[in-house]
Amino acid sequence: MLKQCKVHCGFINVATVGWLLISTIFLPGRPVNADPFHRQVINGELAAVRRAIARDEALATMNDELGRSPLHLAVINGHMALVNVLINAGADVNSIDRLKGYTPLHYAAFYSYPGIMLFLLSRRADFLIADRDGNLPLHLAAANGCQATVEALLLHKASPDCLNNNWQTPLHLAARASGNLKDFPAASDRDDDYLGVARQLLEAGAITGVHDIWRNLPGTIAWQRDPGSGFPGKFERLLKEFSRAR
Repeated sequence: MLKQCKVHCGFINVATVGWLLISTIFLPGRPVNADPFHRQVINGELAAVRRAIARDEALATMNDELGRSPLHLAVINGHMALVNVLINAGADVNSIDRLKGYTPLHYAAFYSYPGIMLFLLSRRADFLIADRDGNLPLHLAAANGCQATVEALLLHKASPDCLNNNWQTPLHLAARASGNLKDFPAASDRDDDYLGVARQLLEAGAITGVHDIWRNLPGTIAWQRDPGSGFPGKFERLLKEFSRAR
């Protein structure tokens, strides 16, 4: 009996040590209630989030398994009030996730939340941080055809000629128009929205003659998307209008 007990106790110790190692490697400093807290943020449970932070302020900066902070999750789900609560509780407005290298500002652009974007910018969100593909928030805003988020970034002096890793400017991404829907779930399906974004970028001084790594100009991309639609012709006329104006 004594022998069996020793073996059994040894098994428990090995399992315990194994769990402690896993916890140390994958869940450093992670509170027991971090996952429920993330669900509360996702669901927009404002009162519950406030109570949880009052009990453990470390929750406000505790990342999930994808490296997304509670602030990322609040922005993704469009919870403006929670964005404010989390920032006031010490959340890093420029935290970068491990999924795409997005900041909260990237997600505000990706999901087309102009109100949240303006609030983040007012709290010193950095629009010059690039994601893993080199995209700045303005690239994502242009790709979505969202004039409100593009305007917010341009008003804060974002450059209309910023380049991503493919040497594409926001104008290149706007030229894809509704072809962006596959990669950008919040993208507009209206060509006029992309023409409006293109006009905003051009009025802000965007250069029309930038080649990407495939030697494509913005106008070339517009024609590649759907030559049979009216969008490429309208896009090209817009480019010519600003070329003549300069």
